Amino acid sequence: MKILICTFSFPYLDGNVFDSRFVYGEAVGYANNGSEVTVLTPHFPGSPELEKISEKIRVIRFPYFLPKSAQKARAPGKPLYNPGSLFALLQLPILCLVFIIRIIQQAKHTDIIHAQWTLTALLALPAKWITGKPLVVTARGSDIRLLPAWLNRFIFRQVDAAIDCFGPTIWNTRNKSNFPSNYISLPHLVLDDSIADTPEEIAAVINNKPGTFIIVYIGRFHPIKVSESKLPLFDLIPAVSHFKKTNNNFHVFYIGDGERDVMKRLQELLGENNLRDDVSILGPKTNIMSYIKHCDLGIGGIAFNGVSQEFTICKKPQILMATEENIQSPWKENVSALFCTPNDVMELAAKLEWAIDHTLELQNIGQLASQEMKQYFMESNAGGKYYFEAFSSLMKSRKNIQDDKSA
Repeated sequence: MKILICTFSFPYLDGNVFDSRFVYGEAVGYANNGSEVTVLTPHFPGSPELEKISEKIRVIRFPYFLPKSAQKARAPGKPLYNPGSLFALLQLPILCLVFIIRIIQQAKHTDIIHAQWTLTALLALPAKWITGKPLVVTARGSDIRLLPAWLNRFIFRQVDAAIDCFGPTIWNTRNKSNFPSNYISLPHLVLDDSIADTPEEIAAVINNKPGTFIIVYIGRFHPIKVSESKLPLFDLIPAVSHFKKTNNNFHVFYIGDGERDVMKRLQELLGENNLRDDVSILGPKTNIMSYIKHCDLGIGGIAFNGVSQEFTICKKPQILMATEENIQSPWKENVSALFCTPNDVMELAAKLEWAIDHTLELQNIGQLASQEMKQYFMESNAGGKYYFEAFSSLMKSRKNIQDDKSA
């Protein structure tokens, strides 16, 4: 089977670009279960136009503006909905037009098109209509929030199938009601590319102070993560400052990248709270799973997002914010995750202190999370076969329809 993955962002690991790592995990899952995978994504300065990740995975990064060095609409670490400049915004229509043309060209040589985000599916519709290849979409959240409801509704009706990988969450239940489609229930694919060696930053801390409790915060450093997702991106620093007076046996690692102003504010908070020796801001990392596997507690997850998936696959306990989306989901407070009220620094401090003092109970939470959520989150190689089977069935069904029309 030949699968064309269309996405506005995709990692370039050799260039320390980790955007949409979950799409990379899906590509690996497809390839390791017998598929030939082509990833089509916009080029950005510094990245190769053609990259062969493995024998069965190649990445085509298409240029959309000349000179290539002036391409601004797609930039590492910056979501498409935040172009950052008028010049980048003006390039977006050009990018979309070129994307449509390139999808049509590549669709001729593929069996099925998998679009990441509904906007990409919209751009892939002409390829579906012209080539007759089946089109599936995975909505991710920002697309539902940013595109008009009528447009998303049109897209969901036009695709051959929509992948339902968000389980019984409020967000997913509402979307399936608002946007009728042929939904296929499949698990999230999580790539475990960890190595056995302890990351050097964590090893240095543990060697200097054996028994240190390691907290890892993972995510995009963007204000929207605080305003809409209610994540403790900033609150974590004053929270650990509160219990440092009585318990100094911890270290916090921030992993991720994002807005310059956010990074600056994090550094200011470290200085204000005298925590530069206790909190490390590492930036983006290639081997995120290695850091997760060597931590004691994770933060940064949202219901079914990539971060919560990675902690769960590694059987690591995590703190989730007690938002409506998280509470009314399969997560269970004090069973599969710890919950904390958003914007409550003192409660977060108390949760962290409890975790450090109850490591055995905390480990049990991580184990239970792995067991209870395994129907929703699967390692790429194990879960890839379910996508292969679903895509094969979809292709067969579409062929039968076409044969009936021909007859």
